[in-house]
Amino acid sequence: MKKMYDARFKVDVYFIGQGEFFVSNQSEIISTTLGSCISACIFDPHAKVGGMNHYMLPGPTMEVEDLVFGKAKYGINSMEMLINETLKAGAQRSRLKAKMFGGANMFGFAKDSDRVSVGEQNIEFCKEYLAQEGIPIINRDVGLDHARRVYFDTTTGHVKLFRIGKDKKDQIILEETKYKRTIESQKEKTFEDKTDKITFF
Repeated sequence: MKKMYDARFKVDVYFIGQGEFFVSNQSEIISTTLGSCISACIFDPHAKVGGMNHYMLPGPTMEVEDLVFGKAKYGINSMEMLINETLKAGAQRSRLKAKMFGGANMFGFAKDSDRVSVGEQNIEFCKEYLAQEGIPIINRDVGLDHARRVYFDTTTGHVKLFRIGKDKKDQIILEETKYKRTIESQKEKTFEDKTDKITFF
């Protein structure tokens, strides 16, 4: 995560990427860019505490993936950490509200296809997780086929959302594809490393 001055809004902004989250009980702006990933904005409007995450998949398909990427890459861990840190910062669970963004179908699956896109998986997971936690989703902008840039105010819960055009969408697809290839190569290396350490008796 990095903090930078945003000339558009003339404020300092915390920019988070895949596998990151940020929580504050001060007046802060958090921003991220989303393709098929999801960001949940969780906040307590009374305590003026809020936070936002950015996860890439609902959960690891294999235990070893936690060792490779870090748990916050996955919704199952990222959502828990985000909520817990929000409570530690002074929020009360009964007052928490949520907004959710992202989950685009970036790779063009047909509507009548039997395949479920990563974006759809992320959306369903976030909805189900928040329902289980009893946190109402008061606003959302998810799905479709366009990327998004989100700005979230931690004290008010207000969000400014920008839909990203096709020219920049192609770059986000490239980045997500490159990241996926990195994941696969890291997984293979991790399996090799673990195998080298096995001793049979």
